Amino acid sequence: YHAGTYGCNWVLYYLLHRAARDEQPERVGFVHIPPLPSQAIQKRLATLPTMGLATSIQAIRLIITHLD
Repeated sequence: YHAGTYGCNWVLYYLLHRAARDEQPERVGFVHIPPLPSQAIQKRLATLPTMGLATSIQAIRLIITHLD
């Protein structure tokens, strides 16, 4: 349940690269949503930062409202 620094960075920089080479580039970004508490429990990773489903949904909706 962890994309890791390498995976997250790769996705962001790949999207930025694609946008930079397009004639009409789109704005891009990457949002890392923490795993659910149940996922951390399943993996026995008690110290893993988590976020509840309702909070994750609220955060995603808030992000979407700020996009043009």
